[in-house]
Parts: sequence; structure tokens; C-alpha cells
Amino acid sequence: MDDIRQICEEAENAIRKYIFSKVKKRYIRNLSVEISAEQSENYGLQFTVTVELSIHPIYKGDVNRLVDKAADLAFKIIEKNMDVLRHEKRAG
Repeated sequence: MDDIRQICEEAENAIRKYIFSKVKKRYIRNLSVEISAEQSENYGLQFTVTVELSIHPIYKGDVNRLVDKAADLAFKIIEKNMDVLRHEKRAG
């Protein structure tokens, strides 16, 4: 379970880093990131990524697109790390 927690933390950090690379911190009013993993009988381990972002109106970019790209990045990191974890378990 520590591996899953670490994967979630890495994905969360990537979201924050990505958003802060696109928007000055002083323009961000609120940033909430939640990543959870849940075991399902039918679908196995499933990850949920939730990003809430509120930015000062002076920012002229597309906030929804920014959030979508950040979430996509998180899912790519999760997928890559899960592949590594599965490979390690098979090899171990």
C-alpha cells in the first residue's frame, strides 16, 4: 500500500508543478488536488484524480484546459508507475 500512496503523491506533485509552471502563484486563489486509489472487484485498482483550481480573472488562459492537461499528466505518471510496480512484482 505504501507503493500506491507514493504513486498518488508523485502524481499530485506533478499536477502542482505543472500548474505552477503555467500560472504565477500569486494569481492562484485556490488549488485543491486529490488523488485516490480504490480496489474494485470488477475493474481492479482504480485511480481518481480531482483538481479544483480558482484563478484571478487577470489570468487570460483557459483554466479548464489547464486542469485537464494537469490531470492527464497525473494519469500518465500513475500508469507508468503502475507498469513498473507490476513488472517488479512479476520479477520478484
